[in-house]
Amino acid sequence: MKLFKRLLLSALLISSIAFIKVMAQDQNSSAMLQPPITEKKPKITEINGDRLVDNYFWLREKSSPAVIAHLEAENAYTAALMKPKKFSATSNKPT
Repeated sequence: MKLFKRLLLSALLISSIAFIKVMAQDQNSSAMLQPPITEKKPKITEINGDRLVDNYFWLREKSSPAVIAHLEAENAYTAALMKPKKFSATSNKPT
């Protein structure tokens, strides 16, 4: 159990350091990628006197043009974020 905890902690530490390095490099670029903002459209449902609010119920309408546009924007953001970066031979920073 101790070995598992140490391995988990090590993996978390390494991934945190890598994330911080990537974010530091990205902050130097002129344009930071921003994820699309999901609009909140509250849908209120009352069940047995309890009031439930689902702000993202509208995303269930798969044929809606607004949902399709939002999913395409999310896909474009993910593709841009996951796009391999080119590194120069003299520096470890992306070009």
